[in-house]
Amino acid sequence: MKASAAQPTVAYSSAVISFGLVTIPVKLYTATEPTGIVRKMFTPNDHEVGRQNYDKVTGETLAAGQFVKRAKATDGTWIDLSDDEIAQATTPFDSAQVERTVPVALVLNEYVTEKLYQIRPKEAVYERPFALFMKALALRDEAVIMRISMRKNVTRIGAVTGDGYLRILMFVDGVRAELPMPDAVDDDVELALAHQFLDLIRGDMPDMSDNTGAMVQTYVDAKANGATPAPAEVATPATADTDLAALLKKSLAS
Repeated sequence: MKASAAQPTVAYSSAVISFGLVTIPVKLYTATEPTGIVRKMFTPNDHEVGRQNYDKVTGETLAAGQFVKRAKATDGTWIDLSDDEIAQATTPFDSAQVERTVPVALVLNEYVTEKLYQIRPKEAVYERPFALFMKALALRDEAVIMRISMRKNVTRIGAVTGDGYLRILMFVDGVRAELPMPDAVDDDVELALAHQFLDLIRGDMPDMSDNTGAMVQTYVDAKANGATPAPAEVATPATADTDLAALLKKSLAS
C-alpha cells in the first residue's frame, strides 16, 4: 500500500481476535490522516468555536450562520475561507477531469478508499453514453481515474468502476507508514494446524450489516425500564505462555 505519512504512534482502540480457542489481544492504529487545508470556525468577535458549535471564550451556544470558517496563512494569520473559495482555488466547482484508466485491481489493492458513492446520470438524455462507458469499463476490468472538486472538499482523486461506483481515494500523503509486523512463525506443525483451522471456517462472505444501533437501543430501553443492562460478552485473552499448538488442536476438535 502506498504511504508517505508518519507511522501512527497512539492506538485508537483495542480488540481481542478469536480463532477458535486462540485469542489474540490487539491494538488498532489509525492508518490514514486528513490532508489539505485545515480550517477552524470563529465568531464575528474572533472567538474560536468549539466542536459542538459554542463560543470557547463566552460559552455561548451558536446557531448556524453565527460563525465563519477560517484557514491559517503561512504567516500564522487566520483568514476567512468559504467552501466555494476552496473549490474556486482548486478546480471548477463540480468539475471532474478524466485523466486515464487503470486496472481495477490496482485501485482496490494499492489505494485506500476514503468514501464510496453511487454515480448515476443526472438526466435521462445522458443514460445511454453513461451505460456504454460503464459496460466498457466492466468488460475491460478497468477504472477511470479523475480529479473531482466536491463541495466542502479540496480537489480529490476519484476512481469510477464499471459497477457504477465512485471511490474517493486517499492521497498518498494521507496514508500512514506501516508499523513493523512481528516475525513470521517458523514452526511447521503450528503453521499446518493454523491452515487446517482456516480451511474449516472458509465460506461465503458473512452478513456485515451494522447491528450496533439495535444493541445500543436494547441497552437504552433496559435502562429506561429500570433494569440493569447486560454488558456485551468480551473474549478472554489467552496468556502469553499458552501452548499454541494445543489450543489449535482443541479448536479443530471442537
